[in-house]
Amino acid sequence: MSSVCPKCRAANRGGARFCARCGAALTPPGQMAAAPGAGALASTTKICPRCHTPTPIATHRCSHCGYTFATSVSLRTYWLTRLAILGGALVVVLLAVIVVRGWLASSTPGDLATPLNADAALQRAIQATVQVLTPQDDDSDVLSTGSGTVVNGERGFILTNFHVVGDPDTGHYANASRTAWIALSPNGSLQPPEVRYRAEVVDADPALDLALLRIVADADGNRTSDNLNLVAITVGDSATVQIGDPVTVLGYPGLGGDTITLTRGTVSGFVEGWIKTDAETNPGNSGGAAINTAGELVGVPSAGYLESSEVDSRLPGKLGLIRPVNAAQALLREAR
Repeated sequence: MSSVCPKCRAANRGGARFCARCGAALTPPGQMAAAPGAGALASTTKICPRCHTPTPIATHRCSHCGYTFATSVSLRTYWLTRLAILGGALVVVLLAVIVVRGWLASSTPGDLATPLNADAALQRAIQATVQVLTPQDDDSDVLSTGSGTVVNGERGFILTNFHVVGDPDTGHYANASRTAWIALSPNGSLQPPEVRYRAEVVDADPALDLALLRIVADADGNRTSDNLNLVAITVGDSATVQIGDPVTVLGYPGLGGDTITLTRGTVSGFVEGWIKTDAETNPGNSGGAAINTAGELVGVPSAGYLESSEVDSRLPGKLGLIRPVNAAQALLREAR
């Protein structure tokens, strides 16, 4: 006659005192099972069926004879414990991934969080280049023209040359309100730019011939929001520029029409505070973008303008001057 284990319900041979599966004590035939709660030892220990040694219930192997129990704890408890451990580990890994991705996103310069291929980066730089038209106080119908680059697309910050909006020699602005009109090409590089916004000079460094504009209203004079959603260029590091590096210049020089103009060349050399290039530059390029092969802004083309000269000088031949973008770090910090 077989005995059924009251704990794990396994069948055991007749006359067996302990369950061969879980080690629980078996009730002899004709004897009533112990009342619930009787025998506190049975709830925390089990008996080895080989040597009859009491063993902690969570033990896998008998410490006296080495008998291996079929299970040390119930299967339900076993798997619930392991699933809880696995779930906790997955939560920790997920939190670590979120933190790392957030750190990488916040440390990426400019408005671009992921790298673009060369063609996409160039198109982004083209769309971020704008035309700057500055009214003159002495004649409201006269506008000086130059270029600029959007460095913060949400808030409408634009980097340009100071001589586009004023006189670097005197530090005076072209008009008392320090305003300029901003024109964008409605279809990228295919159409002439259209005046879309009015901007104000928020900071400037005449000695470096740099100025920072911010869009404050549309062409009709209506105040704009802080979410303009303009395309902004990715700012690079001009300290990495080497002689012989390819360089692309973007701007609105007005040659052959009013559309945006792209010229390419190389870094020809350096003079104090400037990068020299053989890329074609003209006065309307002033304040535009000089970019590297990754489409990053590395400098501001200044059309060979020398602020230290007593007269408005231009470099001979096709050489032009580019102000390194690292010189504009104070202005760029304000734009951010």
